[in-house]
Amino acid sequence: MSDDERRVSFDATVPVPNQASVPEVSQNFAIAPKSVPASGSDLLSLAPSVASSHPQRTNTSSQVSQAKPDEEALNEGHFQHKPWRSRSLQRRTLLAFAGIFIALLAAIEALIEVAHNNDGIANADENAYYLWTYGPVAVLTVTLAFWSRIEYRSKQLAPYILLHGDPASTSQAIHLDYVSPIAPTTIYRAIRNRNVLVALASISSLLVTLLIVVSTGLLGLVSVQLNQTGISMAVSDSFMNKVSSLPSYPGVQMPFYVYDAIHNLTLRYPAGTTGSFAYQTFTSADASVADTLSADVDAFSAKLTCEPTTLHLGGLSLTVPTGGQPYNTYEPTDEVSNVTVSLDGCEATLTPPLYITEIGVKQIFGQFLKVACTGAGNEEDSQRILIYTMELMINSSAYADQYHLTYDYTITRSTQLLCRPSYNLPRLSVAADRSSGTNTAATVVDTSPVISGRTIPGLSAWNLTDLISDSLSSISPYNADNYWSPEFKLARQSRIELTDEDMFEISTLQTLLPPFFASVSAQIAKEALMEPSQAVIVGSSTTTPTRLTVRSLSARIMEATLAILAVAAVIMAMFCQRAPSVPCDPGSIAGSATVLLLNEALFERSKKGISPANTGLIHQSWRPLVLKPTMRSLGLCTVAAVVVVLESLLQVSQKHNGITDVNLNQYIHYTWTYIPALVMVAIKLFALSLDFNTRLLAPFSRLRRGGTYKDALNVNFLKQLAPAAIISSVRTREFAVTATTLMALVGGLLTIVVSGVYDVAQVPTQSPVQVQRQDSFRSVENIDLDNTANDKGGMLGALILDQNLSYPKWTYDEFTFPELEIVRETGDWELGDFIDTIVPALHANLHCRYLTDSQINASVNWTDGGQLNIVKPPALADYVNTQSDIYLGGMGTVSPGGVFGISDWAGDGNGIGDPPEYAYIWGGLSGREIDHIVILMCDEDIHTIDVSARFSLPDFSIDARVPPVPVEASSKWFTNLFLTEPYSDQLPRDPSGPFPSDEFMTLLIEGSGGIELSDLRDPSSIDRIVDTIKHFHGILRAQQYSIILRQAPAQNETLASRRYPSTMTSNSRSRLIQHAVSTRILEGMLLAILVLGTAATFMMKVRGVLLENPCTIASMARLLAESSLLGRESGSISTTDFLGSGSPIKVPSLQERVFRLDWFERTQHYCAEDTTRAESHPEQAPSLAEYSEKDTRVFTIRALDHVELRTGLGRQSLEE
Repeated sequence: MSDDERRVSFDATVPVPNQASVPEVSQNFAIAPKSVPASGSDLLSLAPSVASSHPQRTNTSSQVSQAKPDEEALNEGHFQHKPWRSRSLQRRTLLAFAGIFIALLAAIEALIEVAHNNDGIANADENAYYLWTYGPVAVLTVTLAFWSRIEYRSKQLAPYILLHGDPASTSQAIHLDYVSPIAPTTIYRAIRNRNVLVALASISSLLVTLLIVVSTGLLGLVSVQLNQTGISMAVSDSFMNKVSSLPSYPGVQMPFYVYDAIHNLTLRYPAGTTGSFAYQTFTSADASVADTLSADVDAFSAKLTCEPTTLHLGGLSLTVPTGGQPYNTYEPTDEVSNVTVSLDGCEATLTPPLYITEIGVKQIFGQFLKVACTGAGNEEDSQRILIYTMELMINSSAYADQYHLTYDYTITRSTQLLCRPSYNLPRLSVAADRSSGTNTAATVVDTSPVISGRTIPGLSAWNLTDLISDSLSSISPYNADNYWSPEFKLARQSRIELTDEDMFEISTLQTLLPPFFASVSAQIAKEALMEPSQAVIVGSSTTTPTRLTVRSLSARIMEATLAILAVAAVIMAMFCQRAPSVPCDPGSIAGSATVLLLNEALFERSKKGISPANTGLIHQSWRPLVLKPTMRSLGLCTVAAVVVVLESLLQVSQKHNGITDVNLNQYIHYTWTYIPALVMVAIKLFALSLDFNTRLLAPFSRLRRGGTYKDALNVNFLKQLAPAAIISSVRTREFAVTATTLMALVGGLLTIVVSGVYDVAQVPTQSPVQVQRQDSFRSVENIDLDNTANDKGGMLGALILDQNLSYPKWTYDEFTFPELEIVRETGDWELGDFIDTIVPALHANLHCRYLTDSQINASVNWTDGGQLNIVKPPALADYVNTQSDIYLGGMGTVSPGGVFGISDWAGDGNGIGDPPEYAYIWGGLSGREIDHIVILMCDEDIHTIDVSARFSLPDFSIDARVPPVPVEASSKWFTNLFLTEPYSDQLPRDPSGPFPSDEFMTLLIEGSGGIELSDLRDPSSIDRIVDTIKHFHGILRAQQYSIILRQAPAQNETLASRRYPSTMTSNSRSRLIQHAVSTRILEGMLLAILVLGTAATFMMKVRGVLLENPCTIASMARLLAESSLLGRESGSISTTDFLGSGSPIKVPSLQERVFRLDWFERTQHYCAEDTTRAESHPEQAPSLAEYSEKDTRVFTIRALDHVELRTGLGRQSLEE
């Protein structure tokens, strides 16, 4: 076959098929053909019959009226077909989306309400981190994916809606393209053209995209205070119902030590007490879930009600015997006092203490004492407490006789208060803080009684007052001053800055003595007036968890946006009724051909009027901007740059515990949520644009190579969701579409993943600093030691062990630390939360060995009431002391079947000799025989040891949760300076304890972390007892070292100026961190986009595929006008084929044909002189014999014959 024979002949004068032969089904798609030839310009003025849901209306325009006879002839037998309408633009679909938007709005409002009512939505859970970060974004991303179908269909069908609704806009409609431009351009054109459907659909897509960005900041973590009520709590103690006998004064020494320690050394109150109250202690079975427990409990409250009173001086003198010896301090035996105080009918006589001094020398003193009102009836009602400060002096002196000298005194000034004590047991709302562990005080929330206060039978306020005065008078060092009573002295220690002059102020007395009375009374009540209890009460708890909450700004923006979207969807539902019914989906090439086929006028005009000479498109090709090499490369390079930036920021975050410091109190936190989301949205839009244009060009690119009906003509990737498009592209082997669809699918997930990349955390931020010593420790022997300070050191140690009080500053456990201060070397300096450092500390080092049962010759002398006698063991024969029996100083008699214990030291002659310095003896009896006995002998010296410690800032306190750790290898001898004995008369005594006369052994049993009484008779507990003795001794000594051995820097400037390298850590700095897991996922997705985008570049040819944008009716008409699909040759489509198939061009004769989009030669019969005649009078058209032939080249779709398939003829580039 020659080339001429292989050419396809196109008959340009084939008449319109006989419409009357078409079976009548319905009247949904009426066609108004025109039999006159159409020029290129005539295509622009076609009647709007391409798509109509009703029979074509008669148009009053001149152009339509000219064609009216032809339309009437055509409509005698209507061309019927079952119409097609997009499901996406149906009313129920749009109303369903409106419901979805309203449901999302309601969900956000519900979250806001839940967060408001419950202080957050839920407790933060690291395992659910990605759920609340990804969840909102994922929901909106899926919503956008489905909404994109509505947007696409509204844009695709907009020209047909315009043709249907406005016949005068035919020219505009056939060139209308809303599909290919970017969203802003589409919205602008739609608004200008008053296309509500397209405008709202496109704006809604942008709004949903905005929602995705904003949703990344919808949920966040905050620390909130959460309250829970109805919690069962166990009460561990309660106040006695009756006091039958008051405790003796040695049993109430500890409350005064506690008061002293709290007010002088800033220790915390013991559990169950405050400065004014003693109350029932309670705990919850699940204490770990609460930071604070609150409950209403019984409390004890004592107070002094004081008022200023008037002093009357009638005379004051003292007569003393003259024995020839001086009297500096004298308790008068013969004194005359006419000093009274009076207030509200109460007049009491006052006898101040009188001291003999030089005449005119003033003396100042203060007293706290009980007085009685003269002439009052009831004894208790008549009693008062008089608090006064007085200044007096000897005015003159004279001999009363040769044996006595009388001194006359004058009171120069005085201040006095007359007080009445009282107490009650109110109900108190108490909050016990658990943040610092079990040793915490309670915070009184409401000091007013919940119910009327009551008292304890057998206990009066005066009993309490007497107990305080009697106990204080027996405690050293509080009773060592004759000028100031013990109450005054102890109370003044709480405010060291007070001077004697200050004590003459009434306000000073009011703020000093009544609070002292209330505080000491509370400690006494806790110590002596409570008994164990197992009662259960109901209270509440307060926690400060990190809660997931709703950020109001993001929530309100989303609510407003969703409301707009819901309204837009409803409006679109109203306008979608104007959407026409078209014969089929015009999205595919076959669909467009079907629409043109069923419109004979459009077909004939396209066929006759479009020629290469008229199109003006012969010498150019078209491709989308995003598919041009420059733009595609720019987009892919941007993706690669984002990966590099992400990795760089991740390295910075991991190296520096975050990227930068941030302030959560400002709206700056939206920066790291919105900006990354916007970047990912930009990449997503690039991926979607690349995917859209690749899907658009895929069928045409296949036809350039040669394609069939199944893999090219009837393919519409644009209408499919991503999963369906991937499957279809794989089946049709359009792998470029597979790559870009995957790329777009991954791009849609970017905003989900990026929402979990950045977060704010309180991360430790460390910086190197130096700390400098501010003092040193004395190591010289024979120094003058302060025994009073030594006593206080033992007292503090006992309080720590017995009352579980906190450690004073610069001490912890067995260690005494030097005072430290941070060295500030630069001005740019910020205080952190704590410092980790290694500093030398003092600690007591006991070298001990012990003897047990078989090594000890011991017996009990029952004739002396159970006196324990121990014969000196042979192992101690070298010791200086040669006594055969050990002197057990202070140990009481033993009881049959009981246990015994004693601690002693060399200063008292322990009977073992010197050395050792300390001896501890314990054991147990079986009946009257010694069953077990141990003698522990220890020598002491003072060591320094390097200790790794964490000091909390700014006060350098030590957190019990991170105790200091000694570096054992660094321990070295410091001094063997022997301090005063740490036990006898140094520790508070407990008459009711297991060893009333041995304070240390009692402390060993009752102290925190001590041993059980039964351990003393257990041989297997020897090592544990030895370790406990060393530990308790170290704690006591650490407090004594801190008070006695600490000296000012000037006494050892070299040691005091030493510096130690340290690390300061700040947990309060909020740092922007980048999560590694989310970053790696995001980087993987971006790299996938990069790889898929690059692969798609080489998988499909996009250059030289089309002459123009195929997204308009006119462009598809020009492309298909001369195609084999709409011709009358063998294998082309007829209306009968379409009507019988019921689907777009599903013609059996076309299924196996191969089509190509290319340049083809066309032989045209041409008769120039009769052209005008043919146009005006079709019935006079020239015969075939009158035509001449002319060869032209057309760019169209044509079915190839077997020869062309074998040789590949006809394939040319667009540039040819």
